[in-house]
Amino acid sequence: MSKVHICWHKEGFTSEYLPMLVDIIRITNKDFDFGTVARTRFTFSERTVINQMALNLCSTENMSDGLRLFEDLIRSMDRYIVDETEKMRMYATVLYNYSKFLGLAKRHEEALATIDLGEELCVKHNHLRELPGFAINRSYIMRETGEKDRSLPYHAQAYYGSMLIGRLDNAEIAKEKTKEHFGIVFS
Repeated sequence: MSKVHICWHKEGFTSEYLPMLVDIIRITNKDFDFGTVARTRFTFSERTVINQMALNLCSTENMSDGLRLFEDLIRSMDRYIVDETEKMRMYATVLYNYSKFLGLAKRHEEALATIDLGEELCVKHNHLRELPGFAINRSYIMRETGEKDRSLPYHAQAYYGSMLIGRLDNAEIAKEKTKEHFGIVFS
């Protein structure tokens, strides 16, 4: 997994990483099958690998397969994780990633519903780390659907929220996007 992370940070996702991720999950789940993800109970580490698989698929040429894998992973977590604290260790991250790629796939209504759910759960469980990401996803969708002016406050939330929790890389992205789309520079 470390090798995949290092390569991903250097090169971004490529289709060659998916077989590596499948090999990783088969260390602990020998019968892993993409078709049974929604009906399978996974450990936290296995869910992390499946999230990476979905990211990889969405980031390469298989957006629909990646979105389906996110959906199946969410169904699996809904079905098998009853402890809300345990569920939130990964759930918000998966919802954030899923909402991002729903937006990129132009499935805006589904993306906004996923963002609403993610934000609600983050606030309810005091899991604030993903909130700035949901804000930037919402701002993107609003711009894409012609609500550019209404998207500006979400850019600000993404920037200042990221700064507040120390996610400086995400703050910089929000800052760049705000400058690009509105000509405003946050400081």
